[in-house]
Amino acid sequence: MSALGTSTKELLSPALWLRYLSTLICFPSVDFKDDCQPSPSHNATFGWDSRSNLSALFLHAENTSYYTSREINSLAQGMACAQNVAIITKIIDLFVYRSASSYSFNLLPAITNFNYNLAASDVMADYLINASNSNETWHLIFNGNVCYSLGYACTLNYYLQGMTGLWYTDIRLEQFKTINSTIYTNLKALDIDDISIRDALYYFNSYYNNILLPANYRGQITYADMTRWLYDNYVPIGATPWLVQLNHTFTPVQYNLTVRPYFPSSYNYGIGKNFTFDANVTIGAVKFGATQTISFNSHRHMINHLRVFKTNDSNEVPWNSIIRDYDNAIVTINLAQPIQAGTSILIVVNYTGLIDNNPGEGTYMNWDYLDFNKQKSWIFATDFEGGPSTRSLAPCYDEPHYKASWYVTVQYPTDMVALSNALEERTRNLGNGLSETTFKPTPKMASYLLAISVGDFAALRGRTNNNMLVRVWTWTGMQNNGELSLRAAIDTINYLSSTLNKSLPLEKLDVLALPQYSGRSNGAMENWGLIISGYLSCLWNPDYSTTAQLTDTYWTISHETTHQWFGDLVTLDWWNYIFLNEGFATYWPTVVMSVTYPDQADWAHYSRFNDAERSLRSDANLQSTRPIVVPASQLAGYCVFCYQSYEKASSLIHMIEQTIHRKNFDLALHNYLNVYEYSTAVDTDLFEKFTETAMNDYPNVYDWNGYPLNVTNYVRPFFYLQTFPLIKVVSSPDGLSYTYQQAPYIQNGLPNNTVFLWNIPLWTEPVQDYLPWLISQKSLNNDFLSGWNIVNPRRKVYARVWYDDPTWAPIQNQIQSNLTAFDPITRASFIADTHALVNQQLVPWSRLLNLIKYAANVPELPTWGIVNSIFDDLLIKFKFQTADYSKLKTFILQLLNANSQLQLLFNHTGNWASDLTSVFITELSCYLGQSNCLSQASTSFNQFISSCQNSAYGTGRCNQVTPDHRPFQLCYGLRQNPNAASAVFNLVQWYINNAPLVDYWRNDAVALLGSLSCLNDDNQVAQYLNLTLYDQLPQEFFQYVAETDSSGNRLFNFFNNNLQKIVDSRHFNIIVSNLALGWSTSTQNTMLQNFSWQGVRITNEQANAWANTVNGVVSNINCVPSLRILVKIVDNFPKRLKACIDARGGHFE
Repeated sequence: MSALGTSTKELLSPALWLRYLSTLICFPSVDFKDDCQPSPSHNATFGWDSRSNLSALFLHAENTSYYTSREINSLAQGMACAQNVAIITKIIDLFVYRSASSYSFNLLPAITNFNYNLAASDVMADYLINASNSNETWHLIFNGNVCYSLGYACTLNYYLQGMTGLWYTDIRLEQFKTINSTIYTNLKALDIDDISIRDALYYFNSYYNNILLPANYRGQITYADMTRWLYDNYVPIGATPWLVQLNHTFTPVQYNLTVRPYFPSSYNYGIGKNFTFDANVTIGAVKFGATQTISFNSHRHMINHLRVFKTNDSNEVPWNSIIRDYDNAIVTINLAQPIQAGTSILIVVNYTGLIDNNPGEGTYMNWDYLDFNKQKSWIFATDFEGGPSTRSLAPCYDEPHYKASWYVTVQYPTDMVALSNALEERTRNLGNGLSETTFKPTPKMASYLLAISVGDFAALRGRTNNNMLVRVWTWTGMQNNGELSLRAAIDTINYLSSTLNKSLPLEKLDVLALPQYSGRSNGAMENWGLIISGYLSCLWNPDYSTTAQLTDTYWTISHETTHQWFGDLVTLDWWNYIFLNEGFATYWPTVVMSVTYPDQADWAHYSRFNDAERSLRSDANLQSTRPIVVPASQLAGYCVFCYQSYEKASSLIHMIEQTIHRKNFDLALHNYLNVYEYSTAVDTDLFEKFTETAMNDYPNVYDWNGYPLNVTNYVRPFFYLQTFPLIKVVSSPDGLSYTYQQAPYIQNGLPNNTVFLWNIPLWTEPVQDYLPWLISQKSLNNDFLSGWNIVNPRRKVYARVWYDDPTWAPIQNQIQSNLTAFDPITRASFIADTHALVNQQLVPWSRLLNLIKYAANVPELPTWGIVNSIFDDLLIKFKFQTADYSKLKTFILQLLNANSQLQLLFNHTGNWASDLTSVFITELSCYLGQSNCLSQASTSFNQFISSCQNSAYGTGRCNQVTPDHRPFQLCYGLRQNPNAASAVFNLVQWYINNAPLVDYWRNDAVALLGSLSCLNDDNQVAQYLNLTLYDQLPQEFFQYVAETDSSGNRLFNFFNNNLQKIVDSRHFNIIVSNLALGWSTSTQNTMLQNFSWQGVRITNEQANAWANTVNGVVSNINCVPSLRILVKIVDNFPKRLKACIDARGGHFE
């Protein structure tokens, strides 16, 4: 079948909007996705199908005076909606032969009714060519004197209108030329006189120039935009994941893809092309199932040509119709004849796609300022793991298990660089400002890993131990900030290649930094061979970036590089097994960092602990707890890319490694990668490899019965159940023994039909001669020996631990006498577990406070990371409980005033763990008014003003305080030196006016802006608030005022005094969401409940924002009674705490 003969579920073309309108004209009550069936409306009453008797119906109309010309015309319109090829041909015969004036009703104009019937256009094209083989038929359609010489309308004029009514593309223009040429050849063979042939050619050329070319130009300008509007408004943008799968009767082997994106650049193109791309893809596939259909994925495409060939003989495979399922982005080709199993085919698609002109998932654009001239530039990029997915770039088999090689060619502006998964094979200049790069074929990979980007890029380069090329690409001017990412990628490749004894099948690995990755400045995607990332996740600037950003950058690139094995080489079979990708990519970076940089091992250990802690907090909440693996049928509404796929899975992988030992763990993964490389896996495939190596190491690794360990049976409850186990250590009434017990941490709301029971290895200290297991709700009795006994040291098991008072007392005594008996992770686990259990009301506050006081003598990251989060929460809740807040503040300052903490104020050593600990302690100390901290802030602030106030190059190098501590230096320094406010404000303005720096390295700009909110002068802060309201300062300033205001009234008063202006502004929601931050008193609640709106009307959205703020305050008030218990405990605690700190001992109940 030539070009596009289709059913009413039409291929989405540039004329989709007319296709939609045509179905309303033909069948007004039928939606454009439905099959073409007549409806009981006026014109549609005469809708034509194969059951109708065309001759009888029309002859009855012609021979009966009952029918009017309007009804005859309605009949003709209805017949022109036919979709069957044979019936369309009969109707054309009728219209052509009955166009003579001898008939009662001249159907000459009726042929134009086909102009909205895309299925008929190709039938008419074939009919016209066939007519040129017959003198009789040709003279019915064309009479030179009538059509051209006399300038009258003739059959051919109407015929061409009907045939080309939807012909707006370049391919249709070429088709028209082919028709013209073929007709000329046929007419010459008929021995028609030369004048008639000349007239026919002149008419065709005139129609081409005067009708088709202008229509083509209009189509180029408007139809892509109209199609985009239809897609945006009637079709899902994307899904994460797409849930409906293909019919699995074909498997792809190879893709040949050529893409030419159109976006603002040095290359000139028609305006209608803007933010679209032209593409061709040839899909090589093999049939392995019985079917007469071909299905593949295509999304947001305007398909111009679609053809199917058999590979062995190059014969074209005919098809009857094509159906598009827009909701699931599936194209189905109904073949005219079946294809035998084992047959190789080629599916050739020529199409135009849409580019999102804002950064997001799918095919999208970034824009940035080139720092040498501050001119806006555009970057084309892709991101396919979620949302629109790869089917939005290319028709393909867009499911993880359909792996194939991709041969990619990109045509792009000559002054730019094109990148894709594989190394460049050749580049040639196409002329007219275009170049073309052809890339080497990729290894077999899942479609979602395909990546293309075009932009003004520059790169840093390096090589791994096995000589793989590694490049970090950035937009021009940023490449020097990619050194850390280059190192992280090379380190990870070197380590994993050696540890897993498995090299990557890649010639190169690129890391590309984008200004706005998927709409954000952070995050990344592990495309095989081309990692694409937000710049904050892969670039690091020593003048402005913090230690936290340094570790995040290294970790992120190591994470994405790990994916090159786990996710790319071996891929999840379906999205319910996403942990196979993300769990390992979260697990390995801390291992790589601790081995590659052994002096930073403390940070790596903390990172592992912190991952588990974050996961446990989410898993403890009924609203957020999720199993890691769910049935595929339950993916609707399931958050695929949430904590359980990352931190929870990583923690369980760590637990498996601890259980079966490192050498077995590494060997199992080597075997796993070897068996499933270039393929996909499910959870049990991984577990079986762990089981094999564990069983081979029996009796060193054993299960709860002393038999070889079956890892699948061991870990299945951890992966398949919600929440996690709470391990209880419970003493007997006589105090002579104790038992281990387990229960789900969440006690209420879990499914009643599920047994929550885990197989828990019970690592203990002091270490026992054997590893006991807890597989039932309660263990056998254990003798209560003298001294302490702890379970789950270094948090090897994904669980929390609860000790009753008798089993906890020896542990507390040991901490008070010599806490070094426990490692830092175990100590931090004590605090984290105890705090969680306090919130569950399973242990008293006194236990937590007794435990926390050891932090005064241990300036270590795991402890202070947990303690800082606890204090942050308490300080917010107590903020406006004046007397209680003072007691809490005194208590915390006693911890901070220890010599070990004072040494860390504004301290920077290059040790990541120590420097992050310093950030926690410095921030908390200055916030609570600790004198040493305030003094250092003031001194360094004055030095900053002296050195930086006239800087023309930003404040990164003139400020001697490291980026870690600048927010505290500027806030508390300006508060103590308010005369420098104008200098700080001028620096804020400088950053606003120097967009590249403030856009990309915002830390100093944010810290300077935030410091203006720290001023004690309410009037001065109100002036800055007013500037913010009028968009002269960034709107984040509203939030900074709420966070630094000790009175809690600044933002509320500003809101009350400027009510109408704020209601009319875009800032209403952000102001309302922050104006009552931390409010917890009845007086404050009354202020909100009785607020006078002064006759100002607000929208429903604004009313909802206000209600949320009021409800938040009510919730805070409800927390106050439980906090009173804590107040009583800390009331007399500070002086006794100081004595304990001084003596490094003592105990308090």
